[in-house]
Amino acid sequence: MNKPKLVLDTTYLLPFFGIEVQGIDEERITSLRRKYTLIYSALMLPELWAKVLREVERREFKKVPDQALEALQALLGGTDVRLASPTSDQLTLAAKLRLAGHKDLFDCLGYGCAVSEGGIFLSEDKGLREFLEKLGNREFDPKIVVPLAELDNRL
Repeated sequence: MNKPKLVLDTTYLLPFFGIEVQGIDEERITSLRRKYTLIYSALMLPELWAKVLREVERREFKKVPDQALEALQALLGGTDVRLASPTSDQLTLAAKLRLAGHKDLFDCLGYGCAVSEGGIFLSEDKGLREFLEKLGNREFDPKIVVPLAELDNRL
């Protein structure tokens, strides 16, 4: 039996890179693998790496910590999370969402990936959900954007 697909927003990967996120820990995200196929859009890697480097600079480290490098290797190798290659469908849908007025390109890319994969976009971004709801457009389904606290209610 195939597990449902869960496309992760960047926020959910940060703890693996040594960056604390309130309400999200490695154990909780890792436990999701039992119920879901975890996916991350390769198009969102620049956002992830920018956040890691911003944290490295904030902490005044001289180099990227080993934990972050190991997490990057695991992600690129598909160890726990499948890295989804971009498709024209993902990019087209992301472009439509961006051109409809949503300002965060990485949200648009994650949403496009989730739709293309036939999965849920796990995101804490209330702004994205509200934007999709306001559009009231059949092409964009706000119900596939779900925060972690509501995920268990979706099964």
